[in-house]
Amino acid sequence: MGQIPLPCLGLWLNFSLKSKGVLWTPKMLMNPFKSLFGQSLDPLSQPAEPFSPNSPSYAWTFQSPYQRPRILILVSSAKANSFQAFYNVLKQLHSAESLACFCLESTAIQQWTASRSAAALVEQIIADIQPTIALFIAYDQPHSETLPALFKAQNIATVCHVDESLMATATQAQTGLLASCDLLYAATAPLGDRLSTQFPDRTVFYPQLSGTTTLETQIKELIAMV
Repeated sequence: MGQIPLPCLGLWLNFSLKSKGVLWTPKMLMNPFKSLFGQSLDPLSQPAEPFSPNSPSYAWTFQSPYQRPRILILVSSAKANSFQAFYNVLKQLHSAESLACFCLESTAIQQWTASRSAAALVEQIIADIQPTIALFIAYDQPHSETLPALFKAQNIATVCHVDESLMATATQAQTGLLASCDLLYAATAPLGDRLSTQFPDRTVFYPQLSGTTTLETQIKELIAMV
């Protein structure tokens, strides 16, 4: 547990990927998708789309034949200005690397769980898209304190992106979300230091101090960790 700055990820990746049966190479730090996909070329036998009539309403979906990585984004609003940079990078990675990525807004989750449980929602999501990572970005309600545990029970890694705005206005539900996720993705190194102090039992991932690391590189290296 603790902080993992981007320049020091080599040893971490070597250990983490070996534990999953994947051989790490130095090139993976530059572009882990190429190497990871090369080790996992088992296409899904049935594409997730079209989804079931029982499926929640996904804001958008970027399909891929690869089993790993497959990212579910949970966000309060996919149209929020703060989310657009993530959307643009994920779309680019889908085009260039065939990254599978799917987005659920809080309103869709609220509507779906109005008559069904959060556990049933997670089961339906798995049936739809088989995610390997659940990434919470500026997410508040509903079920923010229960969804991480439900995903983790299904061997789906949970990550929460944290920026200064969220830390300044965090609700009780968002604080519970931070305490429940496997990994906290800090927007800046100083914020990473604060999160490590506030949540000492969580792993904190953060950009290098120089600030030269691109969002695309951050997302690639984050995915390689989990």
